[in-house]
Amino acid sequence: MDVTIEQAKSIRKELKATHLIMFTADSEGGQNVATHGESEQQAHEACQYGNKLKKLLGWPEELYQSTPTQRAEWRRKSAVEIKADISRLLDNKRRNELGRQALLEKMGALRTSEERWQELNDEWLGMKRRAEDYDVRIQALEWVLDVSRGQEGGQDNG
Repeated sequence: MDVTIEQAKSIRKELKATHLIMFTADSEGGQNVATHGESEQQAHEACQYGNKLKKLLGWPEELYQSTPTQRAEWRRKSAVEIKADISRLLDNKRRNELGRQALLEKMGALRTSEERWQELNDEWLGMKRRAEDYDVRIQALEWVLDVSRGQEGGQDNG
């Protein structure tokens, strides 16, 4: 059970705390450590305490966070920069979708060559993964843009 940024922030604010380090577990054995800090410094401190908790729980080091997540860094971008990033990603996604459409037409015409079919299929799957990556990156940047438009600060850490 993952704790969202909004949930961690809400709990921290409700408790009138400057730091939040939270452990959650579900009935299927899933575990989550979420941290949140009111300021950038407090977010960094909460992150370090979260890592200590992960160590006590026996989590592998690759799950530790050395610094607050990238979202804290993104909040420093201006709205203009974020909009430019979103626009660039949308353009790339559109080009990728046009390429996928053209590739589908080629695949329909070339079904006789099994080897070529496999090459086209591999290319198709790569383009699909890139499109999904664009969607995730666009959603993240839109979230940052929303935060920069007036939602209160506060940093999230994994």
